[in-house]
Amino acid sequence: MTIKTNVDKQGRLVIPAEYRKILSITEKTQLEISIVANQIIIKRKISIDSEKITEWRKKIKSLNLKANESENSLYEEKWMSEDYVRNKLGL
Repeated sequence: MTIKTNVDKQGRLVIPAEYRKILSITEKTQLEISIVANQIIIKRKISIDSEKITEWRKKIKSLNLKANESENSLYEEKWMSEDYVRNKLGL
């Protein structure tokens, strides 16, 4: 779907209501604007909630899982050492 819009004297453009509704864009939504192959690309900025990340990290740490426990020897080669996994996860 393509809709035409104009740019005003101050360089602003209006994102049509249909598009804003589809992408859940409100007046507080942050957008990323870039130029790719002579086109202006406007993307909705995805924000990461650092509190949620911290909460999930604590939950994962509290699980006390062993990375190299396996009951099926066919899959042993897929498992990595516990030290390697902890290092990768930043634990």
